[in-house]
Amino acid sequence: MTPNIQQSKKKLKKKTNISSNYLLAQDKEEIIKKRAEIENQLNEIIDSMNLNFSCDEIKNIIYNEKDQRALHEIISKFDQNQDIDELNRILQIINDAWNYFPHKCLNDLSPAEKILENSN
Repeated sequence: MTPNIQQSKKKLKKKTNISSNYLLAQDKEEIIKKRAEIENQLNEIIDSMNLNFSCDEIKNIIYNEKDQRALHEIISKFDQNQDIDELNRILQIINDAWNYFPHKCLNDLSPAEKILENSN
């Protein structure tokens, strides 16, 4: 008996700790739309917290990442001793950015695009 697509997605999510949002993406257009939403959310947070870096800097860190230290670098940029609810909200957006923005090591694809590519 072969596993269905939903079972495969659940297994992949457990193995990779990937947000389920983009596992449901049907095409590249949805991924691009989600990427724009994430960029807007990051810009709103950066502006509201008066942080002295840009969304482009975050995208650059993600693009050039070599290991988990890059993710820790991004998280530390947003660490302003927020309450736990605000921190969780920020971490979810950072997680989505990591999964939707391109990575050099993935041949300029995002993890979401890579999964979409491999599912076709």
